Amino acid sequence: MHTSETARQLFARIPRVRGQDLTPVTRTERFVYGAVLAFPFVWLIGFGEHVWLPISLVAILHRWSSPRILAPRGFMLWIAFVALAFVASFDLVLGGEVFGVHTHLLSTYFAGTVLFLYVFNSEAEQLSDRRLIAAVGLLWVMIAAGGLLAVPLNGADFSTPGTSLMQRVGAEERLVGYTQVQFADLSNPGAETAQLSGSARLRPRTFFSETNHWGSAFAVLLPAAIVLGAMLQKGRARSLVLTVLALSVIPLALSQNRWVWAVLLATLSYAASRFWRPRLTHVGWLIVGIATLITVAWATPIGEIAGARVTNSTTDYRAEIYEFAIDRIDEAPLLGFGQAIATGDEGYDSQFLDARPIGFDSQIINTMIFHGIPATFLLVAWLVVIIVRGRKLSTPIEAVAHFAGLTALLHTGFYMIMPHRIMLLMILAAAMYRRRVLDGSYPLSSVSGIRRRRR
Repeated sequence: MHTSETARQLFARIPRVRGQDLTPVTRTERFVYGAVLAFPFVWLIGFGEHVWLPISLVAILHRWSSPRILAPRGFMLWIAFVALAFVASFDLVLGGEVFGVHTHLLSTYFAGTVLFLYVFNSEAEQLSDRRLIAAVGLLWVMIAAGGLLAVPLNGADFSTPGTSLMQRVGAEERLVGYTQVQFADLSNPGAETAQLSGSARLRPRTFFSETNHWGSAFAVLLPAAIVLGAMLQKGRARSLVLTVLALSVIPLALSQNRWVWAVLLATLSYAASRFWRPRLTHVGWLIVGIATLITVAWATPIGEIAGARVTNSTTDYRAEIYEFAIDRIDEAPLLGFGQAIATGDEGYDSQFLDARPIGFDSQIINTMIFHGIPATFLLVAWLVVIIVRGRKLSTPIEAVAHFAGLTALLHTGFYMIMPHRIMLLMILAAAMYRRRVLDGSYPLSSVSGIRRRRR
């Protein structure tokens, strides 16, 4: 395969290591591994959606002795977004609505801020890029394996200690729903009309509150898994990663996440344009690849699932929700409503948790409804800055952050990226910025700091 200069430069900087070389060795690395890999385990007791706030508080304790906290200037876009979000929802908190989706989002924004600063201010000898990528890549392996686990455990559905706690404090229905453990969603769109059977009827959602969140996380973290596979030398660890990469097509197809499929194809095309310089001799391999895909789709349930999902669309529902949202945002364009809102149609609203459906079908709509148009602009601008800063792909962490940011941005139109995707993206973005400072490609004049007085 003929590769571009960008690809040769990047591949030359990917270290070749054994699996044991990626074991965390410092206090900071152990914390990052624990933070990244915590939520799949905490999910089993019902607190997966709320794990980031306590992790961020531990991060503050880790950095408490630091006399100065540095941040890149582009990060001010995120800070401005967080400030607007707090202003938009604070009156609800003062009014006594403490346990709601709005406070869940605010805690996510706070935790994202803390963890970004934690990683960005970590010394090179405290936290290596390769071990951070390995932690995120290992999380992807767990998510993909969870998708496979959803096939035999598709009927598992139970309450948790988190469910009891949320009910006891009078939390919103949606927050209570977040605490339920369910490995798969069996009420997939179009399943009845397509008459799918067996495992083809389930949609994996292991470790997440919705199947769309599982698919989105799969795609956003996939670049880290690919780089992890490229880093590892031949051995059990590399074989495990490559095996899961190959088998992951099964839960990906079962998920029926059309937008994930579309974004993966778009991202793959973009990556090919950056890394691959095709030759005439490659045409034969391309034909073989296309023929293989057609054969797999014809000979396995994958083709049936994909065809049923494409022909049985939910676009009418999404269009209706988006129209409702656009009509209502005119009532509060600057700061939004602070929370999800109802459509005003009693029959329609009664089908949804808390009878407030507007604000959960895309990150763009969510941010507009909860925090207003300016906050939405700031969030999108921050995602664009992450993508632009990593566009040179000169180091592995830049490549991972660039492609993860691009995927997350493309998902914002149809999926939520809160809380887990944005948290992991903040960690990757912080490591990318830090690497650029360490390499001298991002001048210290573009980094601002806050001095904290020592007692």
